[in-house]
Amino acid sequence: MDEGYLPLEECMILSGYTQSEFCDNRYDKTIASLPVNITFNFIGNSCRKNEYTFDISNMLYTLRDVIYIKKECLSAITNYVYNVDDNYEITAIPITDTYVYSDHTWTDRQLIAHAGGGYRDTEGGYYSYYTNSYEALVQNYNLGARIFEFDFSLTTDGRLAAVHDWDNFANMDGEPVSSEEWETMDTVAKPLTDRTFTPMFIEDILDQMMVNQDMYLITDVKYDDATQEEIEQEFLSIYNAAMARDSMLINRIVPQIYVEEMYDWIMDIYNFPSIIFTCYKTDATADEIISFCGSKSNIHVITATYKDKRFDEEAINLLHENGLLLYNYTVSTFTKMYDGLANGVDGIYSNTLLPQDFDVYNASKYTP
Repeated sequence: MDEGYLPLEECMILSGYTQSEFCDNRYDKTIASLPVNITFNFIGNSCRKNEYTFDISNMLYTLRDVIYIKKECLSAITNYVYNVDDNYEITAIPITDTYVYSDHTWTDRQLIAHAGGGYRDTEGGYYSYYTNSYEALVQNYNLGARIFEFDFSLTTDGRLAAVHDWDNFANMDGEPVSSEEWETMDTVAKPLTDRTFTPMFIEDILDQMMVNQDMYLITDVKYDDATQEEIEQEFLSIYNAAMARDSMLINRIVPQIYVEEMYDWIMDIYNFPSIIFTCYKTDATADEIISFCGSKSNIHVITATYKDKRFDEEAINLLHENGLLLYNYTVSTFTKMYDGLANGVDGIYSNTLLPQDFDVYNASKYTP
């Protein structure tokens, strides 16, 4: 334990898991009403938590028939912090009880998985986006994404469905469906193929965030024709669903606002620690946007299209001087990502790119 390794079985039990009667390497627990099972594959050097996978290569060793695992690796899997006292007694504490969320912890990562991220179907040869689906969430988490933007629209009975719009999804007639209809639909994506996906509500996404405590949600509620009352209803639904699960969960939700007055509407619901100002709905100048965002202690990120001429080099410098960050959307090629980052952009929304692409970019900065 002095080398940062912990006894695996003991720590799993301390974390509230029960060893399966069917498999020595499997541990079970219920999180947010979801059955969660964690299975360690010591031969394949992998760990599976429901459909989420973790690499455990070089993280294990065995001593006197006891399997030990790196503390940091186990914490990432279980979402517990492990402490060892002078007598080698181990305590396991839920990460939400020990972790103080900073104002914008999520900006440590430069990639936002847009609409849950694109879905890669190698068997069917499909690349799908705008799925806002469970499948996209799981696949992109397994590929390293931790910050997820999802689109939300209200059903006819007032539930918040993870869907971009009703023109291109559900019945594709511009009319919202009921929550019962949405729940039982095989949803589609862009481009339209015969591949279908599992629909989600805000509650389903929050349940997955309970399973994975390093997952953040960025909201994209539809502002175009919405009234203040509808926007407030949507965020009240988000607030209530989060608080019903864990009071800390709300702090991993990052609302996007599109016009200045929307800030007060959101803040009347909850004092979110981090908010994004997304610029496509405002005609304000870069200086006006920066001035407004800089005056709010919890607006940390401005997002704009990579073609938005308002955010030239001078505006980006001013933005940074005001303690703000700039993210571009929606960036689907490495070239556009490279150009944006080289010009001072801090991060991107993408359907296609992965965290590994930032490793390539960062390595290229030091190539002679």
